[in-house]
Amino acid sequence: MCNELKPDDLDLAYSPRSVATNYREVIAEYGASSQRTLQHAKAMRVPYGESPDEYSIILEPPEVPYAPMLVFFHGGYWQELSADVSCFPADSLLSRGCAYAAVNYTLAPNATVPTIVAQCVKALVSLATFRPHARIVIAGSSAGAHLAAMLMSTDWHAHGLNDAPFSGAILISGIYDLRPLVTTYINNPLGLDLESAAAMSPQLLALRVAVPTVVCWGEHETLAFKQQSRDYAAAISQSGGQVSQYEVANRNHFDILFDLSSPTNQPGIDTLQLLERQIMNRPRKRVIPEVRNPVLELSLVKDVSTSTNESREETVKTTSGEPLIAFGGKSNPFIDYHRNDLLLSIQHMRSEGHDEMVFILMTQCKELTFKAIHYEAYNMQLRIKSDDVAGALALVPRIKRLFEYLVKTWDVLSTITTSGFNEFRDCLGVSSGQQSYMYRHVEFILGNKSVRLAQAHANNPDVYPQLEGSLNAPSLYDDVLALLHRRGISIPANALQRDWSETYTSNPEVEKAWLEVYSDPMPDNDLYMLGEGLIEIANLFSQYRWRHFTSVERILGFKPGTGGSAGVGWLKHVVEHRFFPELWAIRTVLGA
Repeated sequence: MCNELKPDDLDLAYSPRSVATNYREVIAEYGASSQRTLQHAKAMRVPYGESPDEYSIILEPPEVPYAPMLVFFHGGYWQELSADVSCFPADSLLSRGCAYAAVNYTLAPNATVPTIVAQCVKALVSLATFRPHARIVIAGSSAGAHLAAMLMSTDWHAHGLNDAPFSGAILISGIYDLRPLVTTYINNPLGLDLESAAAMSPQLLALRVAVPTVVCWGEHETLAFKQQSRDYAAAISQSGGQVSQYEVANRNHFDILFDLSSPTNQPGIDTLQLLERQIMNRPRKRVIPEVRNPVLELSLVKDVSTSTNESREETVKTTSGEPLIAFGGKSNPFIDYHRNDLLLSIQHMRSEGHDEMVFILMTQCKELTFKAIHYEAYNMQLRIKSDDVAGALALVPRIKRLFEYLVKTWDVLSTITTSGFNEFRDCLGVSSGQQSYMYRHVEFILGNKSVRLAQAHANNPDVYPQLEGSLNAPSLYDDVLALLHRRGISIPANALQRDWSETYTSNPEVEKAWLEVYSDPMPDNDLYMLGEGLIEIANLFSQYRWRHFTSVERILGFKPGTGGSAGVGWLKHVVEHRFFPELWAIRTVLGA
């Protein structure tokens, strides 16, 4: 093991120059190529701190305002090189419509390794804020790979971000366990001891950010560097991360960096794939939002054995194609999977009225549909948060169909006559549909918040924490406005940062933003299509409320509601509410 080598041997093991005779020429080419790049490309020097060393050089392709960005951290054992000599990989990326940023940091001995890591965190937060709409991939070479790896072990919540600001990592010829350096010449300007070296070793830290990662190294590296890469790749894999590792033929510790953005060599191919990965091809993990105590929900689940294509083929051979009819126990897989035994046993009539059964069944159907709508809207919101507009739009048709089904429940309920309803109305006590926590979740996620109505469930510890969380979180529409802002559409600060527990109200500046979006009403304008999807959802919800209003008026007239409301009078007020108000308001001026 390299850790067991003598100091002189460790010096050699961790000296990349010992096996790279051309390192002087290569480093000189870093600078020359970077100067050529900076002469012809659009470049900005953007500070991320007060120190003159704290800046990033950003290069952007022309006329690609939302280009994905590669953020590069240079090597040099934390004591050499700079961002200014690290701009050359940008050339190929710019031609492919990608942006590039080289991060500068203070060099040792003027800064410790922990200070340099903190600078890199600050730089990435700055870049993510500067280009909030851009997909970011991080990369680093040698000590820069160490810095990039440290970002994968960073708690980004502690830095004011909901998620890590990058979606992939390219780690080239890195060093991930710093302890072997403590007794080497390399440590003279660093001043590490074993404890501080361990604290700065990604190999020994928890992987907090699991993004697609490439770990590669040159064929002509020292054995110590090769082993460091292999060990770190193994650590990522053991932590559940997605990692690709390989050795690049005919490259050493220094000239391998020329492959970073090469479209014909593997490191460059991997970099471009991470940057250019189409949103539609991203794996989308569905999330089931909690609306009840999850422990209680799990207690109702029954085990059901799984099957495969092969096992199903074998089963058909034994049944001659006829359905299975023999099962052990007192149930069967269909009932156990869907829990129909529970579902069909909870219609408890409390009167002799014939219509009460259909009233209960349709109400329960509505509750299940509310849950389905909330599930789809919640996942739509997650996709909006991750800039996956195509994925969000893919959920709109299902949400619309669910609302259409919800509206049609009133076709059945409206067959209940006044006399038929009066036969069981007294048995309802003070229960009311407005007491549905599932309905309230749908209202909240679409933006119609109410602290008062949430309080109807404050006495229920199995549902209130989840409902309160929904009340105090941004709605789907809030996140759509944040998306517009990331895309360069001006959204006022009072719409982006507000009390999420309050009902969203119309904002003239947001109306202007939507008018800008709607100035290009074409199918390839995904923001326009998103606006149209939202207005269709809002329209269907309004239809549901209208059917509720008219059905209640037909059956009950203007009698007081059972739950303490004024009945039809209160429902009329509800009908007048509009979700996503600016999307309604702009209809008046579009085409005028």
